[in-house]
Amino acid sequence: MAYMRKVKDRYYGYYKGEGGKEKCVSLKTSSLTLAKQRLKNVEELEYQIKIGITEDPLTKRTSLARNTLSSMVSLFLKSQENLIQKSTLQRYKDALNELIRIFGKDKPLDSYVKSDNAILMQGLLHAERVNPKLGKVETRFTPTTVNILLRGIRRFFNWAVEEEYIDKLPFRIKLLKIDKSHPKFMTDEDVKRFMAVAEKRPNTRDAFIIYLNTSMRLS
Repeated sequence: MAYMRKVKDRYYGYYKGEGGKEKCVSLKTSSLTLAKQRLKNVEELEYQIKIGITEDPLTKRTSLARNTLSSMVSLFLKSQENLIQKSTLQRYKDALNELIRIFGKDKPLDSYVKSDNAILMQGLLHAERVNPKLGKVETRFTPTTVNILLRGIRRFFNWAVEEEYIDKLPFRIKLLKIDKSHPKFMTDEDVKRFMAVAEKRPNTRDAFIIYLNTSMRLS
């Protein structure tokens, strides 16, 4: 029967492979809880080999059970539901939908490498859409939006490391540098012209006076 053992802060699963020979496979975690969950996959594999419905993955040199991007995204979003605001959760969903669009839903989470960062950036920066009003193809995301998406993707990979689904970050996600825009101020002439128009709309005029005198933010 399959069992596990901890060796140097990492858990390993042991099972009987083809011919009854004992095989060892890394469970890729130092967490006892996760190790127990992944051991169930090893037990299922051992049973399938025993009854002859599958081949030993180590003999075929393939990995045992790999978490796909789509399954891990679902797990991540579920884990965040009661921890963050709905607006933040929606931003994470948008960001990770883009990650899936670029790499595909079945890409194993532990298969990302450093060079994938360039693919990610190209996929975001060169994404296009058709403007329904103008009927023209245009860039889908502004640099500011790209940074919002990158923050969501970065949070996802950090979570995967924290929960020990992957050993380390596959690449470093750097935000785009954006020139800070200077605030625009109304001149005295601008205020006079606005007030002249607003006289016919008392509610608009009163609200404008409050904002003008208090510097309150419109929100």
